[in-house]
Amino acid sequence: MKIIILVTFLTFSTSCSTIDYEKNSKLIKYTKSSILSVHIGYEYYLNGKLMDHPLQFSDGVIDIEKDYKLIIQKIKDGNQFSNVKIDFPAAEYELELNIIFKNESNLALAFISGVTFTLFPSIIDSDLEIQGILYNRRLGIKSKKIIASGKMRTYFGILQLIYMPFSNSSKNRELLISNLLNQIMNDTEL
Repeated sequence: MKIIILVTFLTFSTSCSTIDYEKNSKLIKYTKSSILSVHIGYEYYLNGKLMDHPLQFSDGVIDIEKDYKLIIQKIKDGNQFSNVKIDFPAAEYELELNIIFKNESNLALAFISGVTFTLFPSIIDSDLEIQGILYNRRLGIKSKKIIASGKMRTYFGILQLIYMPFSNSSKNRELLISNLLNQIMNDTEL
């Protein structure tokens, strides 16, 4: 397991990625005077195995903190609610988000990439799925579950340094989460 962590660490320093998602333009507005409480859950999979801690293959805690800030800011920018807070029990609305990362990686290719100091590139395919349910606590009703999904392919290697200014995997991850969150917020109806 330590070798996988080491190889992954070495390859994350030089990476670029591509993303793919569906776009949607429907927009539902709620009263701007209401407060939204957001509850976020995470699941991380690597080659079909549920990881018990995201730090096993990523910058886990840093990514989660960035995601929380990004999600809160994105919802505030949407002007659908007057205030957005994490797990706030007095809010009229609650948005439950489940963020599921399913990563597929060829461990042999990752090992070869690490041994050659990323001269031989490695690839990780990530399927990102965000599931959202909006609750109106005052009326006791909830929306149907909305699922938005997208894909991200991350390339690791020295040769990708040329493309990094144009396709930074961290920025693409934020873009993918932002667009999927917009899709969730646009499709959610009470």
